[in-house]
Amino acid sequence: MVALENFWTTSDPFEGVRRLETLLGRAGDAPMPLRARALRALCSAATLAGDLELAERAIRESLDAFRAVGDELGIANLLHRLGASALQLGEPARAGAPLEESLEIFGRHGFRKGELQAIGSLGYLARMQGDADQAVTLLEQSAAMAAQEGFTWWQATMLANLAELELAQNRLDEAATRARQTLRLSRRIGDRQLSVYALAYLACVAAEDGDVHRAGRLWGAVEAEEARRPLGAWEGEREQYAARVLAHADAHLEQGLREGRELPLQAAIEEGLGDSDTP
Repeated sequence: MVALENFWTTSDPFEGVRRLETLLGRAGDAPMPLRARALRALCSAATLAGDLELAERAIRESLDAFRAVGDELGIANLLHRLGASALQLGEPARAGAPLEESLEIFGRHGFRKGELQAIGSLGYLARMQGDADQAVTLLEQSAAMAAQEGFTWWQATMLANLAELELAQNRLDEAATRARQTLRLSRRIGDRQLSVYALAYLACVAAEDGDVHRAGRLWGAVEAEEARRPLGAWEGEREQYAARVLAHADAHLEQGLREGRELPLQAAIEEGLGDSDTP
């Protein structure tokens, strides 16, 4: 069951939380290395399900378990997650130290997959601290390293962060490019949540570019996907994007919304990508 961590992360983190909590509740005598991995899987699923308090508890317990067995790479992984959790909880002041420590351990072991994640999270920290230029540099570096390592989910996540950053600064063309890059990768790996984020960014760009019918179709598709199955962490962030789209309400937007609510996710992704085939 622990081996399904990546499956639950991309397709159904809620099911992952339910099954892993049941497993951990019944496996009090499990070997410590297996318990450490199960707790790590739980923190992954809980994070994407939007239960950040559960994720933080699982991170701390998993970190203790990896320390107990002396697994340095496991420790580094959980230190990274501890820093990332602080960022998600809006507490950047406690994020830097564990992120830097994780980067040092990963670098010492030559573990590039870990390094690129720590670099990306330090990029998000830079953004929270108001250094947009440094954030772009680190996020782009992380995305490029992920592409080299074939770590598609992380590459897509970094591109989504870049799209969000560009959108926040009203660089609409750049935001659209990053969102389409995210959408291509999320389609490849079947990640619903990243697809919804990318469609939301593209809806915001279309609305502010004056193409309110397209904005309505894309946002309507987001609403349709929300109605099909919970989307976890997205639900805590959606309102900022809804506000940007719905601020342009008129008859064209309303027509687009009605049409978009009838679109399956894959059709919406194709529409979001349009005719562009550039990477």
